[in-house]
Amino acid sequence: MLRRVAYTLFISMALTGANAGPASAKAGGEPELLEAEKAFPVTARLVGNNAVELRYTIADNYYMYRDRFHFLINGQPVSLAKKTWPAGKWKQDATFGKVVTYRKSVRLLLPLTIVNVAAIDSPRESLTVVASSQGCADAG
Repeated sequence: MLRRVAYTLFISMALTGANAGPASAKAGGEPELLEAEKAFPVTARLVGNNAVELRYTIADNYYMYRDRFHFLINGQPVSLAKKTWPAGKWKQDATFGKVVTYRKSVRLLLPLTIVNVAAIDSPRESLTVVASSQGCADAG
């Protein structure tokens, strides 16, 4: 069982391929796309002392790919069991084929284990979460 420790969460975002949806049109008729941080903002919080909750808010006309999320906690890879992923919606994607996507928002619980919190010895230590993901705009 994990000992109760006050953690500071640092989220390092590595959003890739984040084509964001049309806010307005550029000269030449191309849609102006949002920056990844604006299209897919994320917040994190510690849930008890056994999980980190990540909440992504997904801008209108944008979506995120379920299979493109990857996580590290204190440098250790974290995997989510299939049953813990939110349902999402199936989409036939021009690049990736048939995929599960999320729109509007998605909440993910990353389990904490002895392995990924072993380096934390005091309440002054920090828990570092690195989350990478990929999303796209309906505009392509």
